[in-house]
Amino acid sequence: MPQCKWCDRSGIFLSLDDNGLCNNCQTIINNEISQRMRIISESLKLVNESKNIETRISRCDLIINHIAELLKYENKNLSFIQPVPSVLLKQLNEMRENIIINTIKDDAKNIKIKVETQITINQKISILIKFLSKLNEYKILLKNQEIITEFERQTKRYIHKIKLTGYLEEAKKFEFKNLNKKALDQYYEALYFVKNDDIDDSLQVESIEFIENKIKLLSDKH
Repeated sequence: MPQCKWCDRSGIFLSLDDNGLCNNCQTIINNEISQRMRIISESLKLVNESKNIETRISRCDLIINHIAELLKYENKNLSFIQPVPSVLLKQLNEMRENIIINTIKDDAKNIKIKVETQITINQKISILIKFLSKLNEYKILLKNQEIITEFERQTKRYIHKIKLTGYLEEAKKFEFKNLNKKALDQYYEALYFVKNDDIDDSLQVESIEFIENKIKLLSDKH
């Protein structure tokens, strides 16, 4: 006896289409799929063309929500679109992740260029701190937290390098001017900095040895 695969109605005279749906279900489902596919198509166009990360992500989320609604048909072995919704969901989630990751990579490149054009240490660090804040916003959006963590680690290392370079450059300037006491003070500041940061001293042996040798040399002169 014919039985509709969606509403489970059955009857000797029930007419079913090629998908095993009665006329009523066929009309309702076709209308729903048509509307959802229109929204998906329009949203996908924005995802591919927009330069705004918020727009692209929000549209990805909208597409994902609409595709998720079509899973109910796949679960009933009803195939109306190809690839099937479960495959599309996987693809869209991957696309969403890649959009965020690529945006972070582009931001990181632009930030590095911007930092290198700044004159003062404070200007450079201010830009990097803002980038860390932006990474924290991306962390909420991104499922792969390891990528964000690595960018945070690299950015903090960059800040550390800039701060240490600042101390050493100041010390060198004082040395050049034969202001050994002031140079010595800067080297002590640098040593305190590397000894009390979050980086293992074993990873900073070269820097520590350089600073300690400078302190010894200037102390002997002083």
